[in-house]
Amino acid sequence: MGRLFIKWIVLAVSVYLASLVTQQFGLGFRAQAESVGEAFILLIGVAALAFLNATLGKILKFITFPVSCVTLGLFSLVINALVFWAAASLELGFRITKD
Repeated sequence: MGRLFIKWIVLAVSVYLASLVTQQFGLGFRAQAESVGEAFILLIGVAALAFLNATLGKILKFITFPVSCVTLGLFSLVINALVFWAAASLELGFRITKD
C-alpha cells in the first residue's frame, strides 16, 4: 500500500511539473495546486488519470495494435494523448486549454 501511495504522489508531482514546463513554452496545460484543497483535487485527478490509463488505455492499445505495428509504436502517443485528454476533461485538478 505504501508503494502505491508513493507512485501516486510521484505522478501528481510529475503532472504539476509538466504543467510548469508547458507554461514556459506557451502550451495550454494547467495544473492548479496553490492550496491544500486544490492539491487534494489534483491527487484525485491523478488517480482518475491512472485509472483511465489502466483501463481505457489498455483497451485502446489492444484494439489499435495493428496500427501501432505499422507506425512502429508511435501511435501509442496518440492513445496516451487521448487518455490524458479524457482525464483532463473531468477537470479534477488539471486541464488542457487553448492559449
